[in-house]
Amino acid sequence: MRNDRTRAAVRAIGLALAASGCSAADARGGEGVGVLPDLAFEQSDGPQLRLSSYAGPSGAPVTLLVIRSVTAWCGPCQWSADNTLSLIPEPTRDRVRVVDVLSADEDNGAPDSPDLEAWAARSAGAAVAVADPYFSLSQYLPERAALPIVALVGARDRSLRRTLAAPDPDTLVNGIVATLAELDGSRPPPPVRVERFDQRFTRDQWEMIRSMELPRAASDDPSNAYASDPNAVALGRSLFFDKELSPSPKQVACSTCHAQELRFQDGRDRPAEGVGSGLRNVPSVVLAPDQRWQLWDGRADSAWAQATIPFEDPNEIASSRLFIAHAIARKYSGEYIKVFGELPPLEDTERFPASGGPGSEAWEDMSPEDQILASRVLANVGKAIAAYERSLWPEPNALDRYAAGDLNALSEEEKDGLAAFFDAGCAQCHHGPRLTDDSFHVLRFPTGRPDRAPDPGRSAGLQLLARSDFLRSGVYSDAGPVPLFTLADNPRLEGAFKTPGLRGVAFTLPYGHGGSFGGLRSVLEAHRSGGLPEDSPYAVGRSDFALPEFNPALIPKLIAFLSALTLDLPH
Repeated sequence: MRNDRTRAAVRAIGLALAASGCSAADARGGEGVGVLPDLAFEQSDGPQLRLSSYAGPSGAPVTLLVIRSVTAWCGPCQWSADNTLSLIPEPTRDRVRVVDVLSADEDNGAPDSPDLEAWAARSAGAAVAVADPYFSLSQYLPERAALPIVALVGARDRSLRRTLAAPDPDTLVNGIVATLAELDGSRPPPPVRVERFDQRFTRDQWEMIRSMELPRAASDDPSNAYASDPNAVALGRSLFFDKELSPSPKQVACSTCHAQELRFQDGRDRPAEGVGSGLRNVPSVVLAPDQRWQLWDGRADSAWAQATIPFEDPNEIASSRLFIAHAIARKYSGEYIKVFGELPPLEDTERFPASGGPGSEAWEDMSPEDQILASRVLANVGKAIAAYERSLWPEPNALDRYAAGDLNALSEEEKDGLAAFFDAGCAQCHHGPRLTDDSFHVLRFPTGRPDRAPDPGRSAGLQLLARSDFLRSGVYSDAGPVPLFTLADNPRLEGAFKTPGLRGVAFTLPYGHGGSFGGLRSVLEAHRSGGLPEDSPYAVGRSDFALPEFNPALIPKLIAFLSALTLDLPH
């Protein structure tokens, strides 16, 4: 959501446009000449970069600016940055400068200097990376177009000659060559023919498809030294299904909401039902250990930290750290010691009461040292459960076989759907092996709260994360000292939720953080239309600035492709 500073920046840009004789409407569009104001962007070090810095006398080497509007979470943007040199025709490289205008980091927050340095490294120095956290450039680019949006700008006079939304490599090369010829007043050469793989996919799309193949095993988690330990896997499986870890008469286990027969989610058309009513739709835990953030709001930064949360949530398992520790000593002491070593002296109930956790009187009466010992038991329970979840690795599906080179693995209809997946801009957020950017976006989908109050999502999740005892950077992590991430206040993340992975999507309904959509067609239409209107009381935040709008005729094709994304586990 734009704040007052953003609005002030927009007003300033409008004044600059008026002074240059160009309106925002003039500056937008596919072809035709408008004039950009002398926009200024932050660099990782040194003074601001102004567009006018590329202006020079007639005959100056730099003739054309290729300005890419990008975000760090965007799959096609990443591909474009990684392949910068191949996108600029070699004979023109001395006359072209590439400027990447980065408006969001990988979590959709405002980019800082390390983000700019990491992004510039993708292009091996072939592009300059600058920050645009207030979307100043977007005022002159097509609205709701797929990223990256490339502006081809005359360096001398800042004339906006062409804008290209998510151009394929050949189309971009043709645009650069034609624009240079236009600036030179000469006739452009014949355009390069767009190359197609399997008669459908451009080079960038094909390489992104190849990167969607699922690896054979989960990636390592340095914060969980037991993630691959077979004994930890066995203990974690027992804990995952054990309802006696809940002191409630209702008795709830992890498996209550993550049912094995339902691909480890609950299949309900409303939020989860544990000891109490949940607030959000239940995702599958399959592939969860490979996520950068856990849960819809990202309030845990590892699978083992996430596994600790339901035990202490009054609406889920409604247990406590001390109750869990005593249950482990009573039922699983041998299995626990085999993996993690000795338990604390839990038989001493004066030091370790039967139940309690942070905030309870029993817990606060304990010594800090004993609190750490009891908390470590819960952390280790989380690590065992995460080890079990890590073992739930799905079989290759049709997309994996297709990405590996079997061109017959997908039907013609499914291939058309995969082409529509790119045409609709889905690959912008759904890319890589799990088909997710692991970032956070405001889609204005309906809340799942029983009181129908809007869900703040990531903005509240960051506050919970800041208060968590269980972090990759904390004392219970096995990774050793690691830098603590920055938890900056970011109003654009109010109402933002994590992008779900799409494997098994046709078989793990309902959809949305509130479980409001019972089928693929309805959730795709919600994506296309931009979610609930801004005056709706059932959502909060402004829809993501980069949410693409696509032709509704693509929806049946998308459903055909998404239905091929099975999520089957070995028997």
